[in-house]
Amino acid sequence: MARSASGRVRGRSGPRGRSQSPGWGWEFLVRPEHNRFWLVVGFVVRRRAELTVITVTWLVFVQLESHVSPGLPAWMTPVQWTWLLLAATVAVVLTIPASRRYTVRRATAVIMRHRMRACFLQTRTWTANGRLPFLMWSRPSRVGIRVRVWLPAGLSVNDLERIIDELGAACWAREARITAVRGQAALVVVDIVRRDPLGGSLPLTPPVVNDLDVDGYQAYGTNGATWPAPPDYRPPVPPVPGTASTATTQPSGNGRVNTSKGTARGTNSGAQADPPGVTGFGGMDVTDYV
Repeated sequence: MARSASGRVRGRSGPRGRSQSPGWGWEFLVRPEHNRFWLVVGFVVRRRAELTVITVTWLVFVQLESHVSPGLPAWMTPVQWTWLLLAATVAVVLTIPASRRYTVRRATAVIMRHRMRACFLQTRTWTANGRLPFLMWSRPSRVGIRVRVWLPAGLSVNDLERIIDELGAACWAREARITAVRGQAALVVVDIVRRDPLGGSLPLTPPVVNDLDVDGYQAYGTNGATWPAPPDYRPPVPPVPGTASTATTQPSGNGRVNTSKGTARGTNSGAQADPPGVTGFGGMDVTDYV
């Protein structure tokens, strides 16, 4: 009995145990999130920006130490000259405004991508097999950062909208906006809004205001601040009551136009004359829009 029992035990633990152990079989294709090879590939893809910067820096350091530093004065070692040249390069990049903005915005985009993945982990936004949304790429935008997210099978846009407040808080932003791409429900665009272009404290001065001829120029901005008048603005001279004349045209029977002059006094002599219309650029009447 013992021999048969041990045989049954060995038969159960043989091929069945090998099939359940993680290896290069079905686990490699069906469940890549539990395979070490795909875990390493995923880490490299997620950290591609940092690994690229480290690799380029190391290659530049080796080239400077081998070819440039030996020809410099001997009062510093080649390694010290190499570090000095690298520090000078970084200082120049951060000093120029254009390169500094580009570098800071790109670094912020990479950080926001990692923050979004951390938010997915903390809020458990994954499939039943443990697959997280794949963050394809991120780039700066006018209001913050724009990230394209690919949803695996088992997730939808509603799952991301459920954690929209958590995404904004995790990325240190005002808010997060989620938009599904037309024609592909699995592709989602997430806008991390970090600044509002229209949220400034100064009043807006649209260019059309400079082309208006407004009587008195009673245009106000936020908090009671007045807009400055255009340099060529001249207030119109009001007409003297009783002396203004209007020209009326009446067609005659033979097709000619008879022009007659009349006074501004109508049937109601005490009524005030209508204020002059407001003309804009090109002589267009913009009274209804002022």
